[in-house]
Amino acid sequence: MPQQAEHKRGRSVRALLMLLLLGASMTVQAAKPAKPASAANSQSAAALAALPIEEAVDLPPDASVPAAQRHSPAVEVKGAASEAALSRTQAVIEQQIKDDKNSATAEEDPPHHGQRSAPALWFLRILAIILYVIVAFIMVYAVRHMAFTLNRLFGKQRHPYLDIETAEWPRVTVFIAAHNEEAVIADAMEALLESDYPDGRMIIMPVNDRSSDGTREIIDQIAARRPDIIRPFHRTSGKPGKAAALKDATAMIDTDIFIVFDADYVPGRGLLKQLVAPFFDPEVGAVMGRVVPLNAGTNMLTRLLDMERAGGYQVDQQARMNMKLVPQYGGTVGGIRVAALESVGGWHDDVLAEDTDLTYRLLIGGWLTAYTNRSECYEESRKAGRCAFAS
Repeated sequence: MPQQAEHKRGRSVRALLMLLLLGASMTVQAAKPAKPASAANSQSAAALAALPIEEAVDLPPDASVPAAQRHSPAVEVKGAASEAALSRTQAVIEQQIKDDKNSATAEEDPPHHGQRSAPALWFLRILAIILYVIVAFIMVYAVRHMAFTLNRLFGKQRHPYLDIETAEWPRVTVFIAAHNEEAVIADAMEALLESDYPDGRMIIMPVNDRSSDGTREIIDQIAARRPDIIRPFHRTSGKPGKAAALKDATAMIDTDIFIVFDADYVPGRGLLKQLVAPFFDPEVGAVMGRVVPLNAGTNMLTRLLDMERAGGYQVDQQARMNMKLVPQYGGTVGGIRVAALESVGGWHDDVLAEDTDLTYRLLIGGWLTAYTNRSECYEESRKAGRCAFAS
């Protein structure tokens, strides 16, 4: 009887070990992503089928079994008395655990899943890099503009050519770029005729670039009154564009300096002297003045345009001048030295922004660009448009 009790106790302990292994298998299955109920039931049935089950065995009261395991479901494995049967049962459970782990890995990373997602990941990374670069540029621009604003508010303001009032003023040609400008061309020409620039030292050349309205007739009518000063240039063919028109007009002049205005700008009486004065410095290749809207208070659009002008000229351009950086030649309300223009290759009529292109070429060629903030030229801003709002 003692031997039978000891044998029975050994069988009970081995059965509990099998239960622990089976519980570990169930724990691994629970840790996996949820499967359909039918698949889970099939695997559980397969695992239990691998264990030949017999009736439960009651444990003696004094058996050394933890309380948590004592309340576990009582399952007895047949043939536990045979060490070979016990090893086979253990191998089946371990194999089931391995299969469950492999199945979970396969579900988390199916075949070729990484290959399919790699292009998408690289695309997202490239987009992120581009976004970071854009944000970095915006931050640099913001810091730059803040530095310009602080300099404009608190820094020393440079106006090196402002005091030149009396001099041997050089001969100068004034271009008025016009294309279908019958509504404004007369105002620009009349304002220039009233300039205080010395007589005989200024030639006004309206550059009529293939206008199809009454621009030509208005130019000829005013030119007939002052043929000694006004020399019209009517361009009827050639490459379109302001740069191409100015390129052809520049070839017709014999002065060392020319000033450019758009037809919708009205220069003040003393503006020409202020724009020509910096050219007494032999290193200056281009000069830029300031544009001032006349009708800033008309409506919301004109107020926004006035703000844009103030930010571009009063802050940006003047701060560059103060800090001895490079002001931009803006294409109008400015002057160019013919020798400087020819030294950098003349007008480029195949670029979108000929003024910016010329500014950089002058810089590379060793010429200075000067900005005169108090050289004011007036314009009438647009009063209406798709984005205009009534005041």
